[in-house]
Amino acid sequence: MAVITNSTGRFQNFFNNTVAALSGATDPQSTAICPTIFTPESGSGTSLVAASAAADTTSVESAAASAAATESQPSSQQSTSQSASGPSNLRNSRQTEDPSGATAEDPPLPPAEDPLAPPPVPAPMASTMEVGADLPGYESTPADLLLDSVYGDHVHPNDGRHLDGGFSDDHLWQSRWLRIVQLAPTRYSVPKGKVGKRFLVILTQEFRGARERHWNSERPLVFAATILQTTPGVRRSKDIRRRLARRMDLWDQGCFAALIDDTKSGRPVVEVLHSKHPDLREPPSVGSAAAFEQYDSVPTAIPVDITAEDVEAVAPRLSGAAGPGGTDAVDLRNWLLRFGKESEALREEMALWTAWLANGHPPWAAYRALMAARLVALDKTPGVRPLGIGEIWRRLFAKVLLKVIGSQATAACGNYNLCAGLPAGIEGAVHAVREVFEEQEAASRPPAAAQPAAAQPTAASQPPAIDSDSDSDSDLDELPPLLSRPAASQRRPAASQPPAASQPPLDSDSEEMPQADGEEPSGLLQIDAMNGFNELGRKTMFWTVRHRWANGALFAFNCYKHASMLILRREGGTCEILLSREGVTQGDPLSMFLYGIALTPLSEQLRLAVPSVVQPWYADDAAMEGPVRGIAKAMRLLQELGPARGYYPEPAKSTFVGHADSLEEAKTLLAEFDFQYSTGSRYVGGFIGDAETQSEWLEPQIQKWVEGVKTLAKVARRYPQTAYAGLVQSLQGEWQYLQRVVPETSDAFAPLEEAISRIFLPALLEEPSENLAPMRALLALSPRQAGLGVASPQLTATTSHESSVKSTGHLANSIKAGDPLDATAYAEIASKNRRECRQVRVKAEVTILEGLCAGMRPAAARRLQRSRETGSWITATPDRLNGTELSAEEFRDSLRLRFGLLPSFLPHRCDGCNERFTVEHAMSCKKGGLVVMRHNDVAAEWHHLCAQALQPSAVSDEPLIHTGRGVPNAGNTGVEAAADSRGDVAAHGFWRRGTTAVFDVRITDTDAPTYRGQEPIKVLKRHEKEKKTKYLAACVARRRHFTPLVFSVDGLQGPEAAAASKCLASKLSKKWGRSYSEVVGYVRSRISIALVRSASRCLRVDRNPNARNPTVPWESGSGLGLYR
Repeated sequence: MAVITNSTGRFQNFFNNTVAALSGATDPQSTAICPTIFTPESGSGTSLVAASAAADTTSVESAAASAAATESQPSSQQSTSQSASGPSNLRNSRQTEDPSGATAEDPPLPPAEDPLAPPPVPAPMASTMEVGADLPGYESTPADLLLDSVYGDHVHPNDGRHLDGGFSDDHLWQSRWLRIVQLAPTRYSVPKGKVGKRFLVILTQEFRGARERHWNSERPLVFAATILQTTPGVRRSKDIRRRLARRMDLWDQGCFAALIDDTKSGRPVVEVLHSKHPDLREPPSVGSAAAFEQYDSVPTAIPVDITAEDVEAVAPRLSGAAGPGGTDAVDLRNWLLRFGKESEALREEMALWTAWLANGHPPWAAYRALMAARLVALDKTPGVRPLGIGEIWRRLFAKVLLKVIGSQATAACGNYNLCAGLPAGIEGAVHAVREVFEEQEAASRPPAAAQPAAAQPTAASQPPAIDSDSDSDSDLDELPPLLSRPAASQRRPAASQPPAASQPPLDSDSEEMPQADGEEPSGLLQIDAMNGFNELGRKTMFWTVRHRWANGALFAFNCYKHASMLILRREGGTCEILLSREGVTQGDPLSMFLYGIALTPLSEQLRLAVPSVVQPWYADDAAMEGPVRGIAKAMRLLQELGPARGYYPEPAKSTFVGHADSLEEAKTLLAEFDFQYSTGSRYVGGFIGDAETQSEWLEPQIQKWVEGVKTLAKVARRYPQTAYAGLVQSLQGEWQYLQRVVPETSDAFAPLEEAISRIFLPALLEEPSENLAPMRALLALSPRQAGLGVASPQLTATTSHESSVKSTGHLANSIKAGDPLDATAYAEIASKNRRECRQVRVKAEVTILEGLCAGMRPAAARRLQRSRETGSWITATPDRLNGTELSAEEFRDSLRLRFGLLPSFLPHRCDGCNERFTVEHAMSCKKGGLVVMRHNDVAAEWHHLCAQALQPSAVSDEPLIHTGRGVPNAGNTGVEAAADSRGDVAAHGFWRRGTTAVFDVRITDTDAPTYRGQEPIKVLKRHEKEKKTKYLAACVARRRHFTPLVFSVDGLQGPEAAAASKCLASKLSKKWGRSYSEVVGYVRSRISIALVRSASRCLRVDRNPNARNPTVPWESGSGLGLYR
């Protein structure tokens, strides 16, 4: 970690030397690109590589670069000749002499090992700024010069719409884009087939054209919006395809105006500036309040290597609504993963774009439209939180970058700010704060043999004045220079802070304060900051990010070097444009990382200055816990230092949580701040305070979840699979997080358990609650342990909290001790602890299941044991495109059968054979062809999977077992396979290269009366033996493999089928480049869903002979990312 100096004079000399080196340049040849950060004399030897984003730079790009260089020469010479006019010309007048500003007569720099010597001063970096990036009349500030020294450019307080990127028609495309973004889009989904592939080909070409500098980024966004915009009345698939094809024809013909008019776009916009988005501010650059901390050197930025595989890995996790252009995460996921080679080309182009932004200096106009965001106002109760929904393309670039180098940003923040991707960072902060709070409370309790209570000061009492000569703590004599009060002109007015009328302020240079008899009051201060992310100082952020996250700094700078446009849509097809000139955009995947890194120096300084106070930060949510005198001092320092970095604490909105017996005394001692006071308060999703206040806070939280469960119960009547996924994959996670961070909540969750067991589960299973009560423990187990995964919140509260405390103990201890954290080591420790907790949980579930089986009839116990291997369909996320969406009858019938319940509304007689209708009869009755259809569905699914793993041409249906006369079986039983016997699927090269494997499918009901009393796996082995006895010899005679695929009606695989599934998964894993565990889960899920659908059909007697289990619609392994 870079060393922050403790000498004000050293930083003053550093800044003066840097400015002198930047402003004293006279050599016109210094405008050449300089790859080094330091001169050889500085002893660094490091270099900043601005790598080209495109590995295969085209001749068009080279020509464009040459033209740009030719055009810049007269401008550079003119600027050099006018270097005396002021700071605005400094980027074109660099100096090649000693970067420290020394002349030939100056003495040499002292050796690097001299601790009192000033650090090496960065040489002026070659200018990377676009011509005209600053508007006329703008003069560079001292902060701009510092950014110039490390980026070759600085932040520009304009939106860059005056920059055209060298294209004369740029203003036309900007106006077209502005008309498009005003309307809330309604889009057609990109269809399969040649129309969809053509769309992706053109879209990829449009993005490539912008990157290769044939046009700017407005054009590909306009293309997607105009081609996919819906037309009233056009709904049939055939008509949609024809309309999209016609629009693409018009685009190829250059009829852009006609396409824009066809979208009925909005009117010209009105530009406004909202108070939530302040102007770009100039932070203090010199003096004791300087916001630019000093570093010994500027780290080398290593080019970031971005590949199409990185884009493929990120694409399945894309989420969120559409930005101004109208493309949302679902659209882009499908475009990137579903269309085979066309999707692969788009992924490669997105990788090049990410690398271009991460390693190069693209002109702002080239990607200006991609940096815009759609502004929405969220109610944060109280107040409004502005949220920018950026273009999904920008979010993709940011997430790809974070996948590759996000761990470096996490390490840069450590435990100083927990918002940069640290595993379970919030949980660790809550546990650390709670443990300290409870320790303080225990220390404040009187001993068992209580002494007479000392008189406690009242709110009206006044502690004696502080002696100005009182000794201060020894660590305060060596504070960093930035820990002094800035000039009044550099502080932004905050909420009113009336001084105490009769309480003299605590001495800001000492933590000592006179105390009454007894312990000093202590507590937790939760700090509220004004307009959080939007107020962050963008200039200081870039300075800190450049030194602490060097590899990601250029990407961040390219995203925020100009003011971003925020589109606020209004009713009636109009909108307003707000400019985000300062801070970072909430909704940007980078925002948490940048915010955390930007405030890490502030957190470091406060922790160093006041070590007696525990100070966890999560983004702008700061907390201070400890003795009141320490909190008072830390708060003053935060008020003094925070505004320089764009952090404006608001004491009147901050809450001090104290202990009941000392809260009044704390109020008196902290009266100058006008805090709010409480004995308990919410803290980053958890709660800190006494038990009574916690109970009052927890009750409405749980009631909200009760209402959510009731709503899902209503949904479950018609859409049980969707309701189940909503509870298990979403809502359940909310209260489980609270259980992890708040102890002793079991009793409070009783109303929620009541709603789940008496309302939701009966609606899901269509069974009265009293009938489900005996199996509640079973339903709480995970699907892997024959359950449903709907755990009782009362039973999970204690174990969840204990698991969280164990997993985050290392982090919590480092926060309490104020020690730096090795993020990599912590991640390994936390992962190990989570694995151990998971093993304990699984072991406990196995014990519960064994106990349940022991108390059941043998048939029910066998069903439960079988259910452990047949739950893949339960955990599949319902998705129509992936074929995992089950109807209400399909999902509920299989769910009831899984737990031994008879499906509802079954007929009394079989309409095929008029026998008494039972589940066993339905699964085996061959009348009406339902059993045959079940067999064919599974065979078709296996055919599809084999075609994916091998080649479609290598797989065939219904292969002949042999030709000619029947062949006696190998067992010499006299049984012959008929001459025209056929298998179900043949796959060439499945088991061994050059040979064909023949697969024959059989599905049997292991619960049928014939097999009662037998183990299900033995029943399946028996059927496998029958198949092999009949067909194996004939296949071997033709040098082919034979594999029987035997399944139970609920999905249990026989040994041969299990081996074949594993082999198939292995081949798919190698072909697709995906993990084996992921692919084997996919194979099992597909077979399981096919059997679930078929079982419901057998029960419901659907006689449609054309019904088939839908296959997945994607064409390559990348589409597996869409399957969940």
